[in-house]
Amino acid sequence: MRCLHIFLSLCLWTGSVSAHDGKTHAPVADGEELETTVVEAELVRSDAPLLDQFGRATTLTDALGDGLVVLSFTYTNCESLCGLADMVLGALLSHPARPDTLRILTLTLDPARDSPAELLKRHEAFGAPDGWLRLTGAPSVVIPLLSRNGVWDGGPIDEHSLVLIVGNAASGTATRIEGRSIDIDRIVDLLVNAG
Repeated sequence: MRCLHIFLSLCLWTGSVSAHDGKTHAPVADGEELETTVVEAELVRSDAPLLDQFGRATTLTDALGDGLVVLSFTYTNCESLCGLADMVLGALLSHPARPDTLRILTLTLDPARDSPAELLKRHEAFGAPDGWLRLTGAPSVVIPLLSRNGVWDGGPIDEHSLVLIVGNAASGTATRIEGRSIDIDRIVDLLVNAG
């Protein structure tokens, strides 16, 4: 039932929040509010080796490129927020106002288990959209990247938050959205303004 409430919030909430005004609240079906934090962020770069879902070697710097990007963090065995995050990103890719050059990256929270083959299964389960790279690598590489992006503090990964970093890789400007309610129109606005 909790997942249904979160899903309804993700799909139906269209509340507005300015790019850097901190916290907002989105109502869910039973009156509970889901807090979302929106703050300035950094697009963390790294030349450490990663692999995408096709088994191709890359780095976070190369994957970010020099355009508009949304960076997310999930793992394939996740039973809570990850599927919802993937649905939000899939909806974002089909949003009529999204920038054409948008790149979506998803860095695994579980590099010990998420091989490129596992990431590819997940990618295909969500329609294998172009412009979306799912990244993994050795835990010794991925865990520091998760830490530098502020999405893992050493606790159990099943207690992770839904975090998106929306920005322009060319300028390095970014906005971090964290919570259990993400407004797709707001992401598009942030991307348009970052461009």
